Amino acid sequence: MTAITHVRLAVPDLDAAIKWYEQVLGFKLLAGPYSFDASEENEPNMTNDLLGDEVKKMRNAI
Repeated sequence: MTAITHVRLAVPDLDAAIKWYEQVLGFKLLAGPYSFDASEENEPNMTNDLLGDEVKKMRNAI
């Protein structure tokens, strides 16, 4: 391995986490937040392909 390109963190409150990372660490929101609901997606879908079928709903941001 020569580099780490990104890290994924699970947080209980995405909106609060975005605010904290912006205010405390000076990060900038690049994209999102996005919502995923497996019941509204076609099968197969990229989220479940990457994270597994146990993921039913989630929000994420970049």
